[in-house]
Amino acid sequence: DERYLYPGGLNSDTVTAVDVIMLKQLPNGACLSILFKLTLAILRHESSEALRRRQYALLLSYFQYCQHMLDPDVPKRVLQLLLGTDHDSEVTELEKVDKEQAELARANFSTLRKEAQAILDLATKDTTQGSASGRPIAHIVLAAYI
Repeated sequence: DERYLYPGGLNSDTVTAVDVIMLKQLPNGACLSILFKLTLAILRHESSEALRRRQYALLLSYFQYCQHMLDPDVPKRVLQLLLGTDHDSEVTELEKVDKEQAELARANFSTLRKEAQAILDLATKDTTQGSASGRPIAHIVLAAYI
């Protein structure tokens, strides 16, 4: 979908770190819908271990996709220095992106908390009783949840 492509093309001479951070991301509502449906799919009783491995991989990819782009401990003044003093609008845009990501993180946490025990129980079962190929990814899911 061209809505998520960089408008100037991917020329390394024109792409900056700010451009990468400000690329269009899925709306928060779409992200939350993905997380909710993925959680339901993982918890389905008729789900096989092989299918759960793929679903765990999707869940981990989702977590990575939703990570903060900006370190919240970096002060606005440092961002201004890194971008140059004439880039106040870019700093404001970065703060807006960071605020949206923080809202998504809170909503993700709320969604995950509702089904956390069931997911943890299933991942623990897959870690202890799963196949040799299923144990590592279930272990990583446990670590990501904790």
